[in-house]
Amino acid sequence: MSKFEYLMAFETILYGLVLAHCVEGFGKMIFHRKTIQFYWAHVLAFVTIFIVVIQTYYTLFWVPAETVTSAWSFLVLRILPLTLLSVATYQIIPEKYKRLKSEKFFYKRLKEILIPTILFNILAVAKTVYYRWDQYLELGNGNIMGSLKFWQFVTPSMLISGFAFFMVFFYQKKRLVEAFVIFMFIMSLGFMTFAPTSK
Repeated sequence: MSKFEYLMAFETILYGLVLAHCVEGFGKMIFHRKTIQFYWAHVLAFVTIFIVVIQTYYTLFWVPAETVTSAWSFLVLRILPLTLLSVATYQIIPEKYKRLKSEKFFYKRLKEILIPTILFNILAVAKTVYYRWDQYLELGNGNIMGSLKFWQFVTPSMLISGFAFFMVFFYQKKRLVEAFVIFMFIMSLGFMTFAPTSK
């Protein structure tokens, strides 16, 4: 077993637990759909986090195992972001579904959802700086990497999302939150679109 396979096996188990929780929560919401007053922003935020989990797992192959040089880098840059995503999923998925008012639940849990998500974004930037952009770009082989490099999409997106996070955190206006959820959904689709496709 190579170093990459050894480390990825551990991460894969954690990703499986997070995805299992997402799928279970989604299934329960469908099962209790007649007793739930759905709020589109809550549902879209849940879908966005699910996409981010998939995208984060997909990008495991971006970074060679040799760049994980210590237990601290493995913990802080690989495991901790996943843990934060897991916390966000547990906050956005309700424990009880009968007579659930999705909008009320979403705004009640908004800060608990935002805090791990903000920290995840900070660590995502730190991981990128630590592993260096040139290592990411060398792994891309599609034409899109030549015309629109991944960092040209990520850098402004991270800056805008960081500003939006703090605006929503301190000013929880309904329209602002809804616009923020739409923006994060679009950005998650952008990450899926512009990410390298293979080594």
